Amino acid sequence: MLINGIEELGSRPDLLDRTLMVALPPIAKEHRKDRKTFRKEFDTAQPRLLGGIFDAVSMALRDHDHITLPSLERMADFMRWAAAASPAFGGQEAFLRAYEDNVARLNALALESNPVVNAIVELLDNEDGAWEGNATELLAQLNLSSTTVSAGLTPQGWPKSARALAGILRRLAPALLSEDIKATFRNHRRLWTLSRPQEEPRGRDHRGTRHYNDDRNK
Repeated sequence: MLINGIEELGSRPDLLDRTLMVALPPIAKEHRKDRKTFRKEFDTAQPRLLGGIFDAVSMALRDHDHITLPSLERMADFMRWAAAASPAFGGQEAFLRAYEDNVARLNALALESNPVVNAIVELLDNEDGAWEGNATELLAQLNLSSTTVSAGLTPQGWPKSARALAGILRRLAPALLSEDIKATFRNHRRLWTLSRPQEEPRGRDHRGTRHYNDDRNK
């Protein structure tokens, strides 16, 4: 599916995680063409363009099963096929660099567009890099740690319930890893753990206000 627009059309991490974003520069006046001129030049170049596409498809079919990649992103099958076809378009190293840059830009967009992220960063700063509790407790903590919310200014998109916050965390978890923040959920105890690398979450005994069954609102 192709989506186009002047501004970014998506901000939800689960959509961006499956997106290839291409930013096209504006066309300078001296390079603009009317439709008739463009079509004539395109028709002339079409056999060469089609031949390039066929070369890429042929290489992908030939090499797909033999491709070795250092790691796989969310769209793993696309990544393998594109890497197999990449010799026709500049080589595997160039493709991997471009795709990793695309993933990084989309992760940044997902984090920038969600007001919960800054509150999580502020919370971890106040908690020595790690926090653990249920979604109800986490929402209360974020309401306190967010300088914006604590000042009485609730930003657009701020969760109004623990259930909404849990959904946001599940969508944000992959993007948060790019900022060295790990968000994990332990279903059997209904606990969320937020931590930075090599930090251990504070247990319930340290906080003194935890209750294992206080999670009815998630």
